[in-house]
Amino acid sequence: MEMKKMNINKRAPQRGAFLFFCIFFFIVFWSCNTVDDKKKTVENVVVKKPEDVNKTTIKSYQEILKKKSNDTLLIYDGDTLLAFPFFERLKRGKNILFFEKGKLTPLGDSIVYFVRNARHYGLYPQDYHARKLDTILPKTFDKASQSYYSGYIAQAEVLLTDAYLKFGAHVNKGRFNPDTALLEWKPTKLDTNWLSILKLGIDSNCVRRVFDSLEPRHEGYQFLKYAFLNYIRENETRNWDSVSFYNVKDTTVFLQQLKDRLTTTGDYVDSLKVNDSLKLAKGLKKFQKRMNLDPDGKMGKYTRQALQLSKEHTIRQMEMALERWRWEPKKYPEKYAMVNIPSANIRVFEWWKKKKQDTLVLLSNVVVGKPETPTPLLQSKINYVIIYPYWNVPFKIAWEEILPAVKRDTNYLRRKNFEVIGANGEVVTNIGKLNWKKYNKDICQFVSVSVLVTIIA
Repeated sequence: MEMKKMNINKRAPQRGAFLFFCIFFFIVFWSCNTVDDKKKTVENVVVKKPEDVNKTTIKSYQEILKKKSNDTLLIYDGDTLLAFPFFERLKRGKNILFFEKGKLTPLGDSIVYFVRNARHYGLYPQDYHARKLDTILPKTFDKASQSYYSGYIAQAEVLLTDAYLKFGAHVNKGRFNPDTALLEWKPTKLDTNWLSILKLGIDSNCVRRVFDSLEPRHEGYQFLKYAFLNYIRENETRNWDSVSFYNVKDTTVFLQQLKDRLTTTGDYVDSLKVNDSLKLAKGLKKFQKRMNLDPDGKMGKYTRQALQLSKEHTIRQMEMALERWRWEPKKYPEKYAMVNIPSANIRVFEWWKKKKQDTLVLLSNVVVGKPETPTPLLQSKINYVIIYPYWNVPFKIAWEEILPAVKRDTNYLRRKNFEVIGANGEVVTNIGKLNWKKYNKDICQFVSVSVLVTIIA
């Protein structure tokens, strides 16, 4: 009997494990079926008569909307339709806007065009279901059998509605969160009339005018967008990679690489009747001038940096600049200051009532951080301005650069507008009588009173 009991006790865990496995398998199988059920696309209904297409498409469209997770989220066929909460408000009771009797309307055609050419606005086609639309649209009508497929038409209608709303939101206030630089969907930050403007686009059948009106009106944005479009068009058939300056061993190979790069962008002209060196120098000068660099024909630091930019990298930089402009407020105050970090300057503007435009009243150079220690971005109200502030000389600069200069000539401090601060914080006035040779990096302190303007925001 004991032996029998022992066998029963040994089998009990095995039976428990088997029972657990069966339950687990059932749950997983049931869950998969549930998920698959939600992912199922709407059944296609084949329609022969064009006049019957709208009716069956509306049914398919309504079936898709029933798959919503809640009132604010619709995930269909793997796509999260972020603009779903605005579908009804945009359509105002009309289920189908972009198709008529199974064919794309001019309005639908326009939206497809803008989706495919989203990069003309510094945006990305994949954000607006470009690939899926390219797959679905050819399936909406079978020319051989003269048949329409309402399921595909309804899917395209849903995707185009989401694309239209998202595109309008992105040209208005951008794709990213300004603080985190992460993709976000936050309709509350959009202009209050953005949806009304998109409705106007539906009524007037003019999508381009609507998107253009949602964009920032700032002169800087408009200028950049114009330059961006020109850059894309000019280089549509050109393609180049960056020029590498790392560990250049073969000068001949490098010069050929440089020549190819300048030839691609039209800077190097091979037909000139001069030797190769002069051709290359002329090409480099032309490149430098086009990049707003000093056209000296020399391979300086900034010229090397410009040559290291590929076509795609340059486009990405311009796209990000357009994005930053979209983060700007729709209207600036009557007086405002704007710092251009790459250009290392500050511009102060005031509103000129007579001409009804912003007027530049101050332009000044500013000190900005290096790429490894970048100047932080901020937007704030200016509470006060400090004129002629003290600049505490960094310790390394004081003993490596200034002290040797003072040892050679004590008038250096006076010429450069420096003060010397004593150990107790007092200003040392008799600097000409000091024995500067006894000072070193352990005993050295300077404060600058150079003519600078610091804006505290």
